[in-house]
Amino acid sequence: MGKPATPLGAWGKIAITPIAPKVTEGDDPFSRVQAPALVIDWMREHPEAMARLAVSLTKRQPAVSPTFEAFTRYRDPGTGRSISIRARGTTEDKAKAALLKKVADRGEGYATSAGALTPNSKVGLLIDAYLEHLTQDPGNRRPQTIKRKRDVVRRTVRPQISDLRIRELTAVPIDRVIKSVVDSGRLSEAKETTIILREILRLSNRLGLTVLDPKIIVPNAPRPAKAGSAEKPVRYLTAEQVDRLRKALHHWHVERLGKSGPRPDGQPVQLLEVMTGAALRPGEAAALVMRNLCIDSANAERPFLIVDGTIVLRDGSVHRQPETKTGRARTVALPAAAVKAIRDRLAAIAELEREGKRPARTPETLLFGTRNGTPWQDSNLRRSFGYATNLLDDLGVAVTEFSKLEFTPHMARRSAATAVYHHETGGRAATRAMLGHQDDTQLPAYVHDLGLEAPDFTAIAALDELLPILDLDAL
Repeated sequence: MGKPATPLGAWGKIAITPIAPKVTEGDDPFSRVQAPALVIDWMREHPEAMARLAVSLTKRQPAVSPTFEAFTRYRDPGTGRSISIRARGTTEDKAKAALLKKVADRGEGYATSAGALTPNSKVGLLIDAYLEHLTQDPGNRRPQTIKRKRDVVRRTVRPQISDLRIRELTAVPIDRVIKSVVDSGRLSEAKETTIILREILRLSNRLGLTVLDPKIIVPNAPRPAKAGSAEKPVRYLTAEQVDRLRKALHHWHVERLGKSGPRPDGQPVQLLEVMTGAALRPGEAAALVMRNLCIDSANAERPFLIVDGTIVLRDGSVHRQPETKTGRARTVALPAAAVKAIRDRLAAIAELEREGKRPARTPETLLFGTRNGTPWQDSNLRRSFGYATNLLDDLGVAVTEFSKLEFTPHMARRSAATAVYHHETGGRAATRAMLGHQDDTQLPAYVHDLGLEAPDFTAIAALDELLPILDLDAL
């Protein structure tokens, strides 16, 4: 049986040998004399007078420091070849230290890439390295995406496999992790768990700790039911249901006017009408700022919105993200009811400014938000709409109809999309354009420089039928 190969990045026995001083012919003997330069020059010019001294100097060895050379064989981790490395020093210890420094410098990019991790290290340390990698090299991941991954690691991955050794990270424990999440019914989290486990295995492979195919070791988690399937039917509101909900919100607003507490400003009503009229996601509606509103005199006949942001929860605080969920901005045509809701909201903001309760608006001022001008959370929207649906019973409408639907703010977007899709002037193209897909319509000249697609105004007829202007005096 042959000798086993030296591990990558390792070296063999270190040999140290002294190096004899090199003496060249024609060496000037007087250069070995320790004397001022003028004296040495005189000695060179009078060799006869210094003959005896010159003979003595030629027999003397040059005054040089001793030299030692250290040598070893090193297996390069980049190529796998064994190479010889040498270093010198004035003592044996210095020669050895210089050699070890050369070895360390040569293997720095490889031998230390895994840090202190080995195949026998615990998986918990590998998870720590993965989370550190997420922070240092986020790529195109958004902060909320990294936070979601950290939450899944803390809640699902770490408790079940952190005490295993990295070499024990096989398909069996990984299947157990995914099965536990699937059995709990959290299918969306199960999908995220599979992504995280594959990323952890890829990092382990890069560090040279494992040689595993993440796609084979980590199985695909069952996907949640697709929207529109029998298991998960699309929930939306008809024009009649939208009408009832809007009336309930108006009644709720009027009832609160006569009660103690902060004065209501009618935002839930206006939010519902803007979300439904423009098919906006709740976060997109809450992220609208003044520069997004194209309803001035230049757009009186064809008003529209620029949707270029959304609201996200980051580090426990609510922020306006300067891009939508898909990362693409879009323009959306507005029906008359949505335009009226926006104008009502602008009038309310102007009144607060006159009373000195709000600073003067800027292009970045939020259209909807708290009394302090900060963004609304998704939970605020749900709570406001929940109060309104509870009033439907008092209005004598079919509460069970809404109870089955379990109204959520996102249903406003689906209601608008469904109405446009089935309308005679709408269809697939109009629906896709409204929801954020590309459209070939020529942009108006004054927004052409924004690089956005023009709004599809063919959807207005369907939206006006779904969302007519309410006659508040008739309520």
